[in-house]
Order: sequence, then structure tokens, then C-alpha cells
Amino acid sequence: MKLNTLPPKLLIINDISGVGRCSMSVSLPVVSACKVQGIPVPTSVFSNHTGFPTHLKIDLTGQLKDYFAALNTLSMNWDGIYCGYLGAKEQLHAISHYYDSLTEKPLFIIDPVMGDHGRAYQHITPEFCNHMKDFVSRGDIITPNLTEACLLTDTPYPKHDCTDSELSAISKKLHALGVKKCIITGCPKGDTFLNYISDSSGNVDTVSTKKAGPGYPGTGDIFVSIVSALTLRGFSLQECTTQAAHFIASCISYSQSLSDDTLQGVIFEPLLSDLVTLSSQERESK
Repeated sequence: MKLNTLPPKLLIINDISGVGRCSMSVSLPVVSACKVQGIPVPTSVFSNHTGFPTHLKIDLTGQLKDYFAALNTLSMNWDGIYCGYLGAKEQLHAISHYYDSLTEKPLFIIDPVMGDHGRAYQHITPEFCNHMKDFVSRGDIITPNLTEACLLTDTPYPKHDCTDSELSAISKKLHALGVKKCIITGCPKGDTFLNYISDSSGNVDTVSTKKAGPGYPGTGDIFVSIVSALTLRGFSLQECTTQAAHFIASCISYSQSLSDDTLQGVIFEPLLSDLVTLSSQERESK
């Protein structure tokens, strides 16, 4: 990016967790390293993520309408909106209303956080899932993991590694909801994870990375933050996915070399310079 150009503006709608390296706490530094301005819209505040035995949560659902109204008074346009974890259908409705009210529609990236490893999270009900189906119909890019892709398409979670034809069938159902582009993330394939990229025109690409170690909280937030920021910088979705997957694999390997405490999330701070270097490549902002 040239030094005399303004960074793209990315509205980040997510919760803030203090301890545990996830959600807004990782998105803001990662997006900044990618030379994009991150503008936070907090949906709730956690003392630490919910993987710990206890946590404090401050729900900001009731403040979202006024928050968006205050943003509207600034008469600013966003290049993109990245929406992460949402804990209630009322949040979906408030964000949908705000997005629908915008005259100039920014690129809308949605991570439909609802479950993992074949199971929906405890608070995810069939009603919430139906609301999420309507919500993601607005998405230019959505990034469900395999569990979430199955929930959105009423597909039984496979008991085996998904074949390309099965992933193709799931992605077509996602596009039938109205989604323009989709990355089904972290699909297990032997000793690798496959990211399945598709668009509504039927184009398909894949990015595979070797399994680097155990699962860590917050890696999905890092992944979508990189994809969102680099997409606004003009990188292709295949390039964004490749860089995000490789960065996370590096973070996992680095974290394992220092500690076996996965609850703290990946140690990414010393590796942010890799994203800064990557973002020095010239692209046309979209």
C-alpha cells in the first residue's frame, strides 16, 4: 500500500474478550497489521472467553441500535463490514436493520459462529439457526466451518472426511440462501485441513494446510480478520485464504514451542511482522 493513500475502513462487529486472545482482541491488531483501519462495534464484553471455568459477561445488545445511530451521524462510509460471533437473534436483527439502511453497501463478511466438531453450541437453537440463514443471505463472503455449513443447510454432519462432491453440494445450498462467496473452513482431510472456496457462479478453489497441532480459541477470528482485511486490499479470496491459513499454522507451531496452555489462544504478537510484510505488496483496493 502506498503511504499517501488512506487505509480501507473495516467495521468490526464482535464481542470483546479480555483474557484468551479471541474476538475483537485479536481482530484489531491483525487488521491493523494488514494495513486496514479497524473500527470496533462491540456486541458484548467478556472478562475472558467462555472456555475458562468462569467469566463475566456484559451484554451490549440493548446499546447496538443507539451505537449504529451514532455512527450514522458521522456521515462516513465503510469499505467493509466484518461480523463475528453473535449471541442473540436481537443482535442479528439490529445489524440487519443497520446494513439494510445503508445507501452505499460495503463488502459484508459474515462468520456465522454457531458450533464446531459436529455440534452446535449450547445456546444455538433451531430458531436462532433460521434467523442466521436469513442474516447470511446478505453476505458477500461467509466463512462457516464445516459444522456451521451443515447447520445452515440442514445437512447431517459427516462421520468421515468430506469428499469434494459433498462439499460442492453443501456450498451450492449455501449459495442458494443468497450468499455470493463462501469459504467452508477447516474441513479435515487426512493430515490436512481443507478450506473450500466457492462462488455463486460455480467457481471453486481449495487451500490445504497440514495440521499444525491442537485447536486454539480465537484462530477463527484471526482467519476471518485476515481474509476481510486483505480482501479490502484487493487480494483474491484464494490469496487471502492461503495467507490466513499459513499464518495460523505458524502461530500454532510457535505457541506450542513456548507453552502447552491452549486456553490463552495462539501467541501471535511476535509474528505480526509477517502480516505487515505481506501487506506491503501492492494491490488495487476494491
